[in-house]
Amino acid sequence: MKRFYIILILSLFSVNAYALVFDKCTETEDTPYDPTRTEKYQYEFFPAEGKIRLVLIYTDSELKRINSINSKVQFEKIYTEIFDVTFIDENYINAVYIDPDLSDGFKTTKKLIFNLKNGKIDTNIELVHIRGEISPWRTTLTVYCPIARSALKSGSSNSKRTFKDILGKYLSK
Repeated sequence: MKRFYIILILSLFSVNAYALVFDKCTETEDTPYDPTRTEKYQYEFFPAEGKIRLVLIYTDSELKRINSINSKVQFEKIYTEIFDVTFIDENYINAVYIDPDLSDGFKTTKKLIFNLKNGKIDTNIELVHIRGEISPWRTTLTVYCPIARSALKSGSSNSKRTFKDILGKYLSK
């Protein structure tokens, strides 16, 4: 029994969890990342789980600025969303997030389209009133995350794998 626990513990430490990270995102293609607004603005892709996590960590000065604009909606310092991956190929990843909070009377759906060729991420947002009393509202936001700055993260030093290597089994589905 002791051997079983030793093998189990060793296997947990040897498993590598890889993530593709789109880092230092900006709102326009030609604008450099502004560290005075966010400490972190990135999308992390976890292929084994079929998930993408948006992480926004605002600087204190930016948080104060955006919270002073609208006193009804107060942002927190760290903002995250988890998206479910719905499509993957060599050039694109699609993912969707449906906000489970319906307390404001709206169903919010966000769909991401990652262009892996140029780092462009389109976010299609749709707000639908749950009783249909207000017409749906739709918009598209675009951000750019430099592919050259995207990184593969790993718990080991062997993290020089390509995106295609990591997604190999998912691309063949």
